[in-house]
Amino acid sequence: MLRDEISENYPEDLGNLTNKFPGVFMRSYGGAGGLKTLNARGLGSQHFLVVSNQQALLFNQMGSANLGDIQADGLNAVSYSVGGSDSWDLPTLTKTYSGVLHLNYLELNQHLNDKAQFQILSGSFGRYKLSGLWLKNTKNATFFAQAYGYQMRGDFPFEYRHGLVNLTGARLNNTTREASGRFGANVVLNSYNKFQFSTQYLTAQRQLPGAIVFYHPHHFQTLDNNQTNFNAKHEFQREHCQLIHYANYSRTNTDYRDSFHILSPQWQHYQEQNWDIGENGQMKWGNVKLNWSGQYIFSSLSSNRADILLPSRHRALLNLGSEFQHNSLKLRLDFPIQLLSDRLWMSPNQNRFLFTPSLGLNQMFTGKKSRTVLRASLGQFARVATFSEMFYGQMGNPNLRPELSRMINVGFHHKRKISILELNVGIDAFFGQIDDKIIAIPTQNLFVWSVRNVQTVHTYGFDAIASMDYYASNLKLGINYTQKSSLNVAQDISDPNSPTFQHQIPYTPFWMHASELTLKFNKLSLAYQYSFNDFRFVLGENIASNVLDAYHLHDMRIHYELKVKTESKHGFRFHFKINNLFNEQYQVMRGFPMPGRNYEFGLTWMF
Repeated sequence: MLRDEISENYPEDLGNLTNKFPGVFMRSYGGAGGLKTLNARGLGSQHFLVVSNQQALLFNQMGSANLGDIQADGLNAVSYSVGGSDSWDLPTLTKTYSGVLHLNYLELNQHLNDKAQFQILSGSFGRYKLSGLWLKNTKNATFFAQAYGYQMRGDFPFEYRHGLVNLTGARLNNTTREASGRFGANVVLNSYNKFQFSTQYLTAQRQLPGAIVFYHPHHFQTLDNNQTNFNAKHEFQREHCQLIHYANYSRTNTDYRDSFHILSPQWQHYQEQNWDIGENGQMKWGNVKLNWSGQYIFSSLSSNRADILLPSRHRALLNLGSEFQHNSLKLRLDFPIQLLSDRLWMSPNQNRFLFTPSLGLNQMFTGKKSRTVLRASLGQFARVATFSEMFYGQMGNPNLRPELSRMINVGFHHKRKISILELNVGIDAFFGQIDDKIIAIPTQNLFVWSVRNVQTVHTYGFDAIASMDYYASNLKLGINYTQKSSLNVAQDISDPNSPTFQHQIPYTPFWMHASELTLKFNKLSLAYQYSFNDFRFVLGENIASNVLDAYHLHDMRIHYELKVKTESKHGFRFHFKINNLFNEQYQVMRGFPMPGRNYEFGLTWMF
């Protein structure tokens, strides 16, 4: 997904943007401003590593990356891959994950002209946002700066069905406040060397109402996050050799309080720090490319809880890979190994060795006006529990075992151009087995969750996409229609004698569909979006009382751009969105009703 498509969608955050990818199901907790995590192919959110400009983002909250904390302002491109990454320049850690969400921000694009923009946005739930972006090019350097402030009050009415009882009311104390700033530079030292550094700070405060059938409406949890990142990267490039060296530091402070405990408020503080250094390299000989990468990560966690004994983690990763290309055939091999050492205060180290090889194959057939790509991949992937999955709140479980997953993917993509009409169709079928899958499910009751291992999970299905693009230059008229559909089966096959044997794992819908129709006339764009999420089960037993109903969402968007002069960088961009057009009452997680019809409008000034 490239910059123009991203900007025209005006995503609230990265969570809303990931819904554009086929097969991706975004779990949203707590209503309008709540947490957002990614789930696809029954793998769970921690199987997907978020990488920002070659830096792996490590999170300590709920064992998952909160995509609601990652803004889409300034994004140049977003890519999503499953079954191993084809990019040699990404951190070694990406080779151990079965999915990668890669974010590329504007400062990496050296071909952009100087630009600055300011945006003001407002909408339902007391939502408003002010943001600014500045990019300056000189002969040998690019300087960039970005900042935003965001607030959402988040109170909204709801209708909720619990068994035979219909409840109505309002979601109160559902407030989000965020502020972030980032700046840095990309410097060309000479014809072979480039250097980049950046720093970012984010502060976010959220009030999260509890499940409405469990908590009093005026009782809520508060979650405060403060994140600081420092990044430095050096690139060296010659005709047959490329090298990347990088160093990153991140610190995340999380404060959690549950106001339900009125007499003795339960306040918990967590601080996670990550130091990360590494090197990536590639050499070319004819049709063969050899690549290598090494990475070392040190992580530590401290807390005001006496039962958390200062855990720390050392990770050393090494990958040796190769790529062979002959005519239209491309073959990729990766052989990453990982040495892991965990330690609690005054306890012996727990050491593990993980080997996660993967293979990818692409065959392209081209015609005069068509192109067909056949692709296949298979690999073994491993992950260990994050500190938050082991220690966070009531849900932590320090006895979690590492996951081991094996995935196979086979698919094709066909593109054909007929006069001013372009057609695209593609499908990917997948099959996988996950041993000791780490999953968070309700255990004591529907609203007190804990993390545990599921011995064996089988997952299979497909992701399909079809699109049509029509553009008549004489009329300045463009039409785009896109249809995406996914089948996702993820079954617990741990114990034939268990009541959950061959049952769908919790909160994984079988079917998902999404359609979008966009009409463009000159600088005006109108879009209509429809999405369907199938029913889910809230517990491991697939019985009627555990069903969470399917839901249908309809959204509309208007986008208009006005340039002062045709070739000028000065101009205005206006957008207006209506979300949940038909006021659907639905839940992504049981007990947490989502907002009904709501709107947003914004104005961007480019200069």
